[in-house]
Amino acid sequence: MPESTPSDPAASGIWLSPEELDTLLPQYEVNNLIGVGGMGAVYLARQRSLDRWVALKLLPSQQDDEASRHFIREARAMARLVHPHIIAVYDFGLTSSGHLFLAMEYAEGGDLHRRRLAGEITPERARRVIAEVCEALQFAHEHGVIHRDIKPANILLTGDWQVKVADFGLARDLHAAATEESEYGTPDYVAPERCMQGAQVDHRADIYSLGVVIHELLTGRTPLAAGALAGQGLPPGFAGVLSKCLMRDPERRYGSAAEVRHALLEAAKTTKAAAAPRQHLAPREPVQQASGIRAAHDLHRREVTEQVIWAVLSLLILASLGWLVWQDHFKEPTAPPAASTPP
Repeated sequence: MPESTPSDPAASGIWLSPEELDTLLPQYEVNNLIGVGGMGAVYLARQRSLDRWVALKLLPSQQDDEASRHFIREARAMARLVHPHIIAVYDFGLTSSGHLFLAMEYAEGGDLHRRRLAGEITPERARRVIAEVCEALQFAHEHGVIHRDIKPANILLTGDWQVKVADFGLARDLHAAATEESEYGTPDYVAPERCMQGAQVDHRADIYSLGVVIHELLTGRTPLAAGALAGQGLPPGFAGVLSKCLMRDPERRYGSAAEVRHALLEAAKTTKAAAAPRQHLAPREPVQQASGIRAAHDLHRREVTEQVIWAVLSLLILASLGWLVWQDHFKEPTAPPAASTPP
């Protein structure tokens, strides 16, 4: 999806205005330009026949063959990936003026990059987003598609924070032979092997990019941007998971997105277990706090009862000893026997 929005999309002479698109694509009512990126412009439009909002992606009419191949590859890759966390494709074709277009599912929540910059990523949302991105990538890999451009700007969100992975313009068939075409991608998220001439690139390149996204969600910065501070601020147990995702050698990374998801869930359980002894004191747990207070009160009452019992027993023992001493001291002496008189 696009990352920038021009103030006047028609001023450059490259992108069509909504009115021009209405003429070229009468089946859509084009509302406005959402933004532009390196691989096309995206408009918000309404599909008249089904009365639903769509994201309409358009290439300029004057494009080289490589850009057209990327666009067609994106359409075909997304069409074969029907999954709840992957943007759905509705339509694809060519306008009368020579523009390739792609009508897709519209995610009204924007992209993850902007939501993170807005400070809306809570720990709970981060865990949910990461898990759903893992599910989407696992599905794509199982169906032979490598995304190769995973980053927050390509992870869209619905209004209720459901993930929709988008922008498969750089996607490649997992089983296809490598080509000599130019490599693209954002440097912070690109796996090392994609920058090596002749290196074999497979689905583990997405695992690397996924690790960068997770690091950024949990710490606010990519590992490259963090530099020597990379890894600081991660929850306990997460550093080891990300280290394996970001291994330079693909053979040492996780073998699948499902493994990453499982490892992160286990790390989250460890974190929760470590924090469990303090939870009964938290103000957001009134039931546990009240139970703790009652338990303390019962313990104190038992201690007081035991002290009273011991005090009473001690008094009884002292009283018994005092009575015995009194008896021995004040009882009347017995008269000695009379001495016998000698004859």
